[in-house]
Amino acid sequence: MDAYDRGKVTTQEFAETACKLIGFKNGCEELIEAWSDIFTPNQPMIERAHRWKKQGLPLYVISNTCEAHVNFFTAKYDFFQIFNGMILSYREGLLKPEPQIYKLALSRFGLTPETTLFIDDRLENILAARELKIQAIHYEDDFSLAENLKACGLE
Repeated sequence: MDAYDRGKVTTQEFAETACKLIGFKNGCEELIEAWSDIFTPNQPMIERAHRWKKQGLPLYVISNTCEAHVNFFTAKYDFFQIFNGMILSYREGLLKPEPQIYKLALSRFGLTPETTLFIDDRLENILAARELKIQAIHYEDDFSLAENLKACGLE
């Protein structure tokens, strides 16, 4: 999985290996589709992102993800179009919480740590961002996120 999320193996290679390991007999394409259909949109977060976009705030994604998942969720959900840019682990060969992925985002998008807010559901990713002086909020639930955003003047 790590190699696939880093883009070191292709979707086909990953699927063939996964089919063999779990004894899946219905074919690699069906496995990839079933494995990719794991996402549930976070409606409050989507609405928040749309509000921020309307306010003129630039929005970016840093995601540990693979090619199959990106293909699936960008085809199924149109809200990914609102983002100004994306750093996707499989394209960059980097994973959160590695400092290089955050540095790449700052550099590529012309951001400064002090004026950048990073939101993530994994504490280790938040701590890594904070090490680079990026403002970061740990997403645990929508209520606590709203409280943290109020403290930043964003809610």
